[in-house]
Amino acid sequence: MNVTLPPFFRINTKENGNTIRQVVVTSWSGEAEVEPFPKSRIRGFTITQDDALPPILLLANSAQPSADWTHAIRLRGLEFDHTTAITLDLTEGHWVKHPEKFTFHRI
Repeated sequence: MNVTLPPFFRINTKENGNTIRQVVVTSWSGEAEVEPFPKSRIRGFTITQDDALPPILLLANSAQPSADWTHAIRLRGLEFDHTTAITLDLTEGHWVKHPEKFTFHRI
């Protein structure tokens, strides 16, 4: 299935009516396997990219990912049938967990 992941912003705020964003990781689009996540009270899916990166947990409700997950995206209210869909656009999603989330680079 063709999946589009959202970019990851270190800074994503508004100031005086203007949006200020600092992109750390650009949006990704490519082939991935999407399967329902059947554990606990989490409603969502797992996304496994073909390039051997860690799996991504896609959250469709307000549940929190466990510490085992290094990558998690939240898109509340997602209505998605993984058995018939050929694309999954998550560009409106928000990264809840990402390895770059608390990494700051000094210049």
